Amino acid sequence: MWAYVCWNIAPGPVITAEDVDLATPLVISRLDESFFRVRFDRLTPRERQYLRAMAEIGPGPLRSGGIADILGVQGNMLGPCHSGLISKGMIFSPSYGDTAFTVPLFDQYMKRVMPFNQVGVNKPTPCVLDIKTLARSRGENRAAKTRARLNPKLIPAYLG
Repeated sequence: MWAYVCWNIAPGPVITAEDVDLATPLVISRLDESFFRVRFDRLTPRERQYLRAMAEIGPGPLRSGGIADILGVQGNMLGPCHSGLISKGMIFSPSYGDTAFTVPLFDQYMKRVMPFNQVGVNKPTPCVLDIKTLARSRGENRAAKTRARLNPKLIPAYLG
């Protein structure tokens, strides 16, 4: 797309650095409307929060612990969200404990489409529903945890 727009902007047969500079805002706009938007629309709200936290840190590779710190959760609670984003092709792990975007410039797109809210103002929810932790925090008994684990239909009632 970049070459196509540059070619159409260039006044002559040679594309110059000025032509690329002129084309960049138009290319970014087109990427936002199509390429980036399609990927963004496939994400759950929690996955969007995860990627927005990544964007806040930078283009990466990023430490998983830093992402958890921005989201205000423990790192082990992000595992399912992290795995889901890997399976959707949005992130990858270049090395153990690191995470990076698979799509160049996607961090900038996330900053354009999702304003950053400080964790204390609009605290994101964890990427996983951990019934045991929830039960402990609510003082629920062991039987309620077992019922919810054995019958997924009871989970909404269990959550109150």
